[in-house]
Amino acid sequence: MTRRRLGAALALAVVVTVAGCTQQTAPPAPQVGQPVPHESPSPTPTPRPDRDFTVGTTDAITSTDPVAMTTGGSETIAFSVFQRLMTTPAGQDLLKPDAARDCIFQQATVYTCTLLDGLRFQSGRPVTSADVKYSIERAQRLGVAGSGAAQLASISSIETPDPQTVRFVLSYADTDIGYALATPAASIVDPDVYPTDKVVDAGTRPVGSGPYRVTASGGGTWSFGRYEGYQGYAPASIVRVVLREYDSSAALEQAMMSGDVDATWRGLSAAAVIRQRADATADSSAATTTPVTGLTPVTIAGSRVLRLAWNTGSRYAGDAAVRAFVSQAAGDRRTLTSLLPIGVTGARTGLFPAGGTPALDKPSGTPLALTLGYDPRMPDGADLAAELARSLDATGLATVTVVPNAAGSDTGSADLQLLDERASTWTARAWLQRPLSVTGSPHEQEIQTILTRGLPSSDQATHKAAVSQLQYFAAEDAYVTPLSQTDEVVFVREGWSVDTGRMGPGWQLDLAAFSKNS
Repeated sequence: MTRRRLGAALALAVVVTVAGCTQQTAPPAPQVGQPVPHESPSPTPTPRPDRDFTVGTTDAITSTDPVAMTTGGSETIAFSVFQRLMTTPAGQDLLKPDAARDCIFQQATVYTCTLLDGLRFQSGRPVTSADVKYSIERAQRLGVAGSGAAQLASISSIETPDPQTVRFVLSYADTDIGYALATPAASIVDPDVYPTDKVVDAGTRPVGSGPYRVTASGGGTWSFGRYEGYQGYAPASIVRVVLREYDSSAALEQAMMSGDVDATWRGLSAAAVIRQRADATADSSAATTTPVTGLTPVTIAGSRVLRLAWNTGSRYAGDAAVRAFVSQAAGDRRTLTSLLPIGVTGARTGLFPAGGTPALDKPSGTPLALTLGYDPRMPDGADLAAELARSLDATGLATVTVVPNAAGSDTGSADLQLLDERASTWTARAWLQRPLSVTGSPHEQEIQTILTRGLPSSDQATHKAAVSQLQYFAAEDAYVTPLSQTDEVVFVREGWSVDTGRMGPGWQLDLAAFSKNS
């Protein structure tokens, strides 16, 4: 249970504690896990003894400023280097304090957080309530599209009565505010590094108060050292970690085979996962051998979600008939019929057609000439985009050209975009942010009313109805349509572990989730 029932208690001005937001004591000192290479019999490649624990991925880090982190790659920095007042275990909606000792509703529109004692930035500066105020107001002011800043909309002012206390005054009762404070955009930043009026350059070395600090970066390789001054929800175990970006599944798989990585995070194609899983299964059955790469698979169920989204700048995006046609035509590729992934509270299935022969509403101006973009680093991205294009082409009402996004572009400029992204938290509000942020929607006024009155309600029935209605409006508008929800598979070297529950709230990579077995 994660939503707070305020009701009569608030009417009596009784302090109501956020679910899961309890007193937090300083965590015990983590065990030091020096990255000693695991010795395995041939033919398993032995990692080089002169390197630190290394994670390989095809996700690219394009921003080191939390307010501008809108992709999974960049959010690795948010969850490894920075911290927020609140967090949740990965894939759950149970709020937990991180930089805060506790957060409580003192009134329906007053949310107060008390910081842990002794917090310091990695620069050595104390973390105070003024820094939290600065960070949240900066995120609101810059308002980077696609960031979690949109979820901070209910905050009308922030008070700092003392260095340890932050008081959020809300413009309306918002029981989701704790989740907003768990998004990357709500990360606590050092004002000496992050200016108030602009996003810092991607080359700026990040400075936070999280479990790791960046010690070096360049050429797609990021080196991290455990921050010994960290206090919070998820302390790091491994002393030094390297994150290395690869430009393709083939390159990442080769790194596995060569013993150059100790763990993988995303990037492997379906075929590569099958190969590596088969090797691990076959070889681990023999008592005297280990998997060919020395890495074993760990499945994260239902954490990968693919969606199809319109570029609002497309000449077709404003045509409801064209949007409906594309949603219908994509039905034979669809296995997820809810805009919310299964497992998110309130997911409403059956709103989008799936399978069979699509009942197409023919839009005017056919055949349509559409472009479909995708991230070339996305696992199987080219194949998935091509399959989707064939489905649209097969209707005879459209011709689709598949175009990879330009390097460094998050979404590209094509009419349609195949999205492989994570929401900032595992909540309905976060997953509905993209489809409900489109201006000009026929339901725009009703959506705004529900977002400020129904969705943040402490009454469970009202909240549930709001989530359902928002999904219906989003499905009817069809700016964003679901395609699939599948498992992620990560590989970890023998002798090491990954605690998947300690990943970011929306299944983002947090390097503190890895540890060395005792």
